[in-house]
Amino acid sequence: MEFTGERVIPGQVDADLWNEHLSRYAFAARLVGRLPAGKRRRLRVLDAGCGSGYGTALLAAAAPGVKAIGVDISEEALAWAAGHYPAPNLRFHPGDCLALPFADHEFDVVVAFEMIEHLADAAGFLKEAARVLAPAGLLIASTPNRRYYSEERGYTNPFHTREYDAEEFDRLLEPFFPCRMTFVQNHAAAISFSPLDRGQAGAARGEAGFGPGQAADPGAAPDEPHFLVALASRQQVPAAEPYVFVPSSANVLRERETHIGALEKELAGGTSGIRQLQQEHEETVTWARGLEGELGKAREALEARQQELDERTLWALQLDREIERLENLALGLQREYSKQRTASATRLLLDLLWGIPSIVYGAFGFVIMQLLGL
Repeated sequence: MEFTGERVIPGQVDADLWNEHLSRYAFAARLVGRLPAGKRRRLRVLDAGCGSGYGTALLAAAAPGVKAIGVDISEEALAWAAGHYPAPNLRFHPGDCLALPFADHEFDVVVAFEMIEHLADAAGFLKEAARVLAPAGLLIASTPNRRYYSEERGYTNPFHTREYDAEEFDRLLEPFFPCRMTFVQNHAAAISFSPLDRGQAGAARGEAGFGPGQAADPGAAPDEPHFLVALASRQQVPAAEPYVFVPSSANVLRERETHIGALEKELAGGTSGIRQLQQEHEETVTWARGLEGELGKAREALEARQQELDERTLWALQLDREIERLENLALGLQREYSKQRTASATRLLLDLLWGIPSIVYGAFGFVIMQLLGL
């Protein structure tokens, strides 16, 4: 199973997000561990929208007499949870939180962390939670504080259907749970849970194994907290002390966001320089595009010249072959001419040789005739 941005999976989220979710279950487990089982042998706890199951496992380990059930609509998440958190007092069950597959008054505690904001019918779930809870049962529910989570940060979570501020959250709970006590959850040097009503604040106690106890924030304004955690019942909300969850490592969200804000202001102050750089960049891009056009034309001219050179080279090779052919022809003619010239000279010499006796005889006869007076 992979982290998609909303359902928390151990080992796949950063420390801040992990501690934020884990601390809520640690807060709830501490309360569950102190509740009496009543007439039942075991305290029955329902984790509605249990997701990957790490929180349900923590609730199951809150006390020896606890039996925890995690319910979720995602079969993939339930399979992952069952494979990673096997325990005899823990099981996972598929189901819709608007139609919980359990009998009336079956549970002593119903936990619903970061689930209500995903529902279009949040009141429908609260009605179901009240139905499956024993008359003195306890609902522990949380939701992001809309004023901080979305408005102050300018953030929209695409997985959320409806978010609430402190007053809206309380009005949502009121028809189903007359007795209510709202805590605020904040990222501090640790993660604190303190009553919204300053008059109910007391000394905080750190969870053993996570770090030393620290003094809790004695109450907070409704618009300041990051998240809201409600304890709700139809009879009486049990006493709950302020609580501080001290993780082994965590960042302070507001300090980080303040730092980010300061960086954004510094960045805003340098917008003129950025605009200048952007203008220079655009001019460079324009120049580069012009240069690219010129290079393209030069490349086309070079290719044309290369084609012309190739054609001329081919013509020269053909001309060389023709010259070679003519030279061979001329040599042949010259040899033929030499042969014919030699033959002609030989015949002429022979003719002369044959003609000498005739001339001699003719001249001798002429002399004799002259002498004889003929």
